[in-house]
Amino acid sequence: MSCDAVRSESAEPETASTFALVLVRRGCFYRRINGDSPLLDATSAYFQHPDDEQIINHPFDGGDVCTVITLSPEIVPDKASEARAGFARIPTPRVVDALHRQLLAACGFAIDDSELLDATFRLADQLLQGEAAGATTRSRASAASRRQRHLADDAREILNRAPATALIALGRELAVSPRHLSRLFHAQTGMTLARYRNELRTRTALEAVATGAPSLSRLAAELGFADHAHLTRTVHRLTGQPPSVHRQINGRSEFRVKRISHPSGQATKPESPPVCSRKPRTRAPSSRSRSTRGSGRQQGCQTSKSSG
Repeated sequence: MSCDAVRSESAEPETASTFALVLVRRGCFYRRINGDSPLLDATSAYFQHPDDEQIINHPFDGGDVCTVITLSPEIVPDKASEARAGFARIPTPRVVDALHRQLLAACGFAIDDSELLDATFRLADQLLQGEAAGATTRSRASAASRRQRHLADDAREILNRAPATALIALGRELAVSPRHLSRLFHAQTGMTLARYRNELRTRTALEAVATGAPSLSRLAAELGFADHAHLTRTVHRLTGQPPSVHRQINGRSEFRVKRISHPSGQATKPESPPVCSRKPRTRAPSSRSRSTRGSGRQQGCQTSKSSG
């Protein structure tokens, strides 16, 4: 799914209709749910419940691109269905990001539904089962801890908007000392600011490469790398492969979207074209669609791709 929404301070609430796992591929947004508003970006995912009432706001223009996997209730882990706050933001480590990109690449090839379903389950299990252990603890976070997380989210928002922002400039903008910000950020995210910046830039670069970015030099400049070679070295160091290999493996110019069912006897069926471009404050007419960020979001047990 893709969203082309502009910066929004307030959007209308929407109610989800299915269990779904949503992984962010590009952009960032705040998802207000149960009185909290975690920031979601390319290093994170979230788990959606059927009756979740949520509000999505973008801190700056550009929208977002996400992968949505709808899940049958019978395959949702108990802790995932019960500890809602703990799954409002799920960090996506490199192993999860790799599984996510393998799933996206698999959708571009003529593999059978069972293989695609297996790839989907591997990704969902890696996120939900591994995350369940800490979900209850996070759902009971103290007010002080929430304030610290909000400060870390503010730092992440700035880095999503301007990836080249240095630690000193980041501390100045947030009115905290660089040392305090560095320690707090690591405590809240499990990553140093430098590592987070590189993870964010690398994943943004991989998404751009997979969707046909014509110039790595221009992409490097946009993401704050010193040059084309710096981007290539960083991507190779973090993923084990240069951008050129990722382009061959994950290029999705002819992306196939499939709807796959849980093995319950229901037939699988192909989906319509995979692009779901959305305008603010419009709602798709389909009964299987829902409005997000003030606009229609296509869902199904599927992966989808944006053309830009």
